[in-house]
Amino acid sequence: MDNKAVLYVGGGAMAGVFGAGVVTRLQGVDAYDKFSHVYGASAGAFDIAYFLDRQTRKGSSIYWEDLIEGFIDFSKLPKAVINIILGREEIPNVVDINYLIRVSQTTKKLDVEEIQRSPIVARVKVYNLRTKTIEYFDLKENTFQRLQESSSVVPYFYSKGQENIDGDVLDPLGYEFLRKQHPEQKLIFVLNHGIKRGTLRKLRSSLEGRLVSRMLGDSELGKMFSKKAKKIEEEAEKIKEDRNALLITPPVDNPTTNTTTNPEKLKYTHSLGMLECQKVLDFIRT
Repeated sequence: MDNKAVLYVGGGAMAGVFGAGVVTRLQGVDAYDKFSHVYGASAGAFDIAYFLDRQTRKGSSIYWEDLIEGFIDFSKLPKAVINIILGREEIPNVVDINYLIRVSQTTKKLDVEEIQRSPIVARVKVYNLRTKTIEYFDLKENTFQRLQESSSVVPYFYSKGQENIDGDVLDPLGYEFLRKQHPEQKLIFVLNHGIKRGTLRKLRSSLEGRLVSRMLGDSELGKMFSKKAKKIEEEAEKIKEDRNALLITPPVDNPTTNTTTNPEKLKYTHSLGMLECQKVLDFIRT
């Protein structure tokens, strides 16, 4: 068995601060030599980018310093929904991923050269609208473009003509793919929310799927959205049965959701990620 592990960090917008806490702890104990590959999706893509850049503290602070204002604007949601239903081309972005990219290029600058120097292989997950498949792109090539694509969470953000969107909303864990790619290695999955999805969350996913189907003219996407909750539960069970795989999620007292903008709650969830990372450290040392 390969003695190096594989790390996957999922998405969840502001909930990604939990994964940021995990990688902050990993950097703090200099665990880089324990991993051969890191994978990220959506917010998790940024988390692993700052991990490879060895600037996890800076990357984590984005959540409670830069994204609490100007990143999520729900006042645009009614117009976005109406325009999607009516088939209009102008659809305002409720979540401003381009703003997040600017932050990572300026005030909380990612050092792309440092990422490229890392011996760890880094991949980000996307859904290709043309091929209708989940794909994993090299984060070290066209880094900011890959981050933007991986975080383009439809129907809340989309640039006309964009070919790749956030793959996390359709495939939150990707266990089967990663186990096939790394049959002998330990797999570690960081999910930034609980496994069980409540009725309201399932209803929201179904409605999002319908909007995306209308928005992009792809009925299959809607079906994939509606199956997301079931897929999480099925893959979580497979991970549980795999003695060489570990799944960590936030504790039940986690106060942060995808849309939380309270700095103290975000910092607390970050600290939870750092604490839960102990399970990762114990797992890779056994």
